[in-house]
Amino acid sequence: MHFCPRITCRRWYHQICLLHWNKIDSSAVTHLADRGVRLLAVDPDDGQSCPLLAYYTDGSESNMMQVDDDEHPDVCSESDHQSNSGPGIPISAPEPSTPYPLDFVLAEMSRSDVIADLPPALICISQCPIVRRPGPAQDGWTPAGNVKEVVLARRLVYAAFEPDESINDNWSALDPQECCDRIGVSFRYATPYPPYWQRREKELETETWMYQPPVICPNCNAAI
Repeated sequence: MHFCPRITCRRWYHQICLLHWNKIDSSAVTHLADRGVRLLAVDPDDGQSCPLLAYYTDGSESNMMQVDDDEHPDVCSESDHQSNSGPGIPISAPEPSTPYPLDFVLAEMSRSDVIADLPPALICISQCPIVRRPGPAQDGWTPAGNVKEVVLARRLVYAAFEPDESINDNWSALDPQECCDRIGVSFRYATPYPPYWQRREKELETETWMYQPPVICPNCNAAI
């Protein structure tokens, strides 16, 4: 089963139903970013895509027509029920063929460094689908699914996207409610716990849950 975490959806769908309904990436619709970026853009705390990635994830039949060599720059199969980077690109960055991966999207926006300190496994999992499968836990699959892990990974990546809002002298001019609001946005999540993500990096080498058909949510058409 696949889960759409968007706050306006938050519903599980059987993969077999999604395929039957033809809720799958269409060859007629193109996206500037690859499926991993599109999955990452589905914000579990909002009804809209992550603002930094939205431009690259909105599907269009004409997107590819608008891109040339001088402009703009799949994820690490279940059958259901019982089986299953803004302004210019750095000159040194090679330009890949579309759709673009996350590192190229961030490079085009001159923000390559924002996720440089995040563990590779965290970045990988943030770009994976949220899935579950009945039966015993095996190859990374569990009946409960991976909602918590993927949502946490995406939130940590989003936190890295945000500008540094460290407390400074300017905070003294804020009233108490403004301070609370800013702290709530800027310091909502803890920093990643390295030992956990190091362990997950090794475990991902033998797990299979991330390799799924490119299905989309019937409600919002986001990658799920």
